Amino acid sequence: MGLVILFAFAALLLTLLGVAGIAWLVLRPPRRSFGAALARGYPTEPKDVGLAGKEVSFSLPGGARTLGFVLQGAKAEGPVAVVLHGHASSRFSALARTPWLAPHCATVVCFDWRGNGDAAGPGAVACDFGAMAGEDIAAVLAQVPGAAGRPLVLMGCSMGAGCALRAATTEPLAGRVACLVLDGAYRHWGVGIRNRLHERRKPVFFFFFVRFVVERFLPHLRHEDAYESVQHLRCPVLFLHGAADGVCPLADVQAVAAAVPHDLAELVVFPAGGHLGLHRSDPARYEAALGGFLRKNGAIPGHAPHPCLAQ
Repeated sequence: MGLVILFAFAALLLTLLGVAGIAWLVLRPPRRSFGAALARGYPTEPKDVGLAGKEVSFSLPGGARTLGFVLQGAKAEGPVAVVLHGHASSRFSALARTPWLAPHCATVVCFDWRGNGDAAGPGAVACDFGAMAGEDIAAVLAQVPGAAGRPLVLMGCSMGAGCALRAATTEPLAGRVACLVLDGAYRHWGVGIRNRLHERRKPVFFFFFVRFVVERFLPHLRHEDAYESVQHLRCPVLFLHGAADGVCPLADVQAVAAAVPHDLAELVVFPAGGHLGLHRSDPARYEAALGGFLRKNGAIPGHAPHPCLAQ
């Protein structure tokens, strides 16, 4: 009987340690900055992607600070685009996607999310999964010369897609976003965590405990469902998704795209694509999808806006 109790205690202790460890990684992901970008082959400065620009330090609400890039686009009269990276990533992975936006925009901006990369200071220690997405993006744009009054394109990748959607449907950016591009979007944040655990052969039952812990710290995630959020969109949205995405299932994003009102959604599926990396797996398709979407939906002057936006 004593051995049974001992084994039960050991199993409980291991479970608690496992849950705590995974929850810690979710809330405080590895800070993958300059060194990680070099190791992974990401660009580390604007000239690496053939663009003119510079690295900038941005102030965020609440006293936090972050680093980002402000890049010069090819269309002086075009919109301002903001590229939002995913969980446990940084401005460098966002920088790798800027060449596909720069030909259609006046300025392209990317920066480290709270709890990621080199973001530091009050409120930036842990990842907030976009709790302050709208406020943070608005604060960054206020520090970018020439951004005021221009149409705004938000492009988000994985977690960044959820942040972009949240920003586009809440104040202070609701109504200001001209176009939304979601690359590798998920329906609910927990799906990605659960599938990552499955991928890495971790006990999936940990997920239920991890979800409870994370949602205690980030209560806005409890009821956040992209299927419901997109029903409040008032701007066109392009979904870019891999058919073989094992983290954010294609069926989920198909359901989310179908829920977007007024025929504002467009879904482009990459048959051989997985989770993210679509710009590397099929650059021509990626470029055609983004360019065609931006031209069609009026983010570029000289093109008629979507009928819904003219109402």
